[in-house]
Amino acid sequence: MGLADCFNAEDRVQVKFSTFYEMVKGCTQRDMLMNGINCNVPHRYLREMATGKSEEPENRELMIGDGGNQNGKRHGKSSSSL
Repeated sequence: MGLADCFNAEDRVQVKFSTFYEMVKGCTQRDMLMNGINCNVPHRYLREMATGKSEEPENRELMIGDGGNQNGKRHGKSSSSL
């Protein structure tokens, strides 16, 4: 007879409120992470959400305001006037 055989489907278990809160919080975090993974949220944002700490952007990421210009050329000007 194993440990699982000692419990019925509707048995009650005494749990401290702090332990119950930790379980609910952990389940909520897992659900949020799974929703982000299923929606293809970038890993950086998932890590920031889980840890609560902002990460510094890497150099390879596009900076805000460059307009997606990846060739290093400025919009509206020829390369000779740079």
